[in-house]
Amino acid sequence: MPEMHATSMFHNETKSRFRVPEPFSSHFGIPAFSASFDYVIVGGGTAGLTVARRLAADPSVSVAVIEAGDFAAFPNGNLSQVPAYASYFTGNDPIMKNPYLDWLMYTEHQPQLDGKPRLYDSSKVIAGSSARNFLWQIRGTAGCFQKWANEVDNHSYTFENMLSFFRRSYAYTPPQNAERPENSSAGYVAEHWDSSGSPLKVSYVSQLMRSPQLLLVTGVGSEETINKINVSLVADRLGVRQNLWDNMLVGPTFEVDIITHSSLQNPSYLAQSIQEYSKRRNGILTNSGGDIAAFEKFSTGMVSTPTLEA
Repeated sequence: MPEMHATSMFHNETKSRFRVPEPFSSHFGIPAFSASFDYVIVGGGTAGLTVARRLAADPSVSVAVIEAGDFAAFPNGNLSQVPAYASYFTGNDPIMKNPYLDWLMYTEHQPQLDGKPRLYDSSKVIAGSSARNFLWQIRGTAGCFQKWANEVDNHSYTFENMLSFFRRSYAYTPPQNAERPENSSAGYVAEHWDSSGSPLKVSYVSQLMRSPQLLLVTGVGSEETINKINVSLVADRLGVRQNLWDNMLVGPTFEVDIITHSSLQNPSYLAQSIQEYSKRRNGILTNSGGDIAAFEKFSTGMVSTPTLEA
């Protein structure tokens, strides 16, 4: 009897291990187990995780996030942890590619891009493209948000009305200018930031590309496109997958007589920098290679008509 009792207990334990208890997990799901949630977020990029975080703030609801990729540390190792290595596998057409890190989407051949396809970076990992760890956050200009508000006739989208949400979405740490070179101190507008916000980042590259795809495969889009992919039409919406506007990134290059990331090609300097980062978390490896970015507004006549029409 004791042995049978032990066997019975083992079987009960086995059964309990393979059914989904409540609560089963607050962090990771297992694809083989069925579960239901109040909200399911498709895509664990920066936008998807932000939405999930806001929904999960209500303890009465359950939220699941489905992501095609893995944690960035698995396909990208320390390259996701060390800011100076953030630019690996990026660029117009990088020699080295990482299909476990990026969707590897390319633009169509266009005269404006020298007739060549260009890589459109879109990370396939938890946290999306922010997992690359560039440490950049570039808000749109007040004029950009004003145009958005005007286009949809909704002043909720003005910069002033969006600012409280920006402040809420970041746990901001002011720059330590004492640790920076004298010619690279960073200024900021204090009232635009908040040190008590949630440590979240919001970017939309992956969401802009994948959301239209999700709509199309579920039958929402132009009837012509839906028919081509052999999907039943649910709603004929001509605007799906159209009218994406994005900004070009132009990085000017100058020869200078100071230490830059090019110095890391020197083996002895690289070894010194690794030691600085490993022991004190300072030095050039804490810098992703870009400190200043700006949206340039061209006055009338500065850009040729063919360029504007391209």
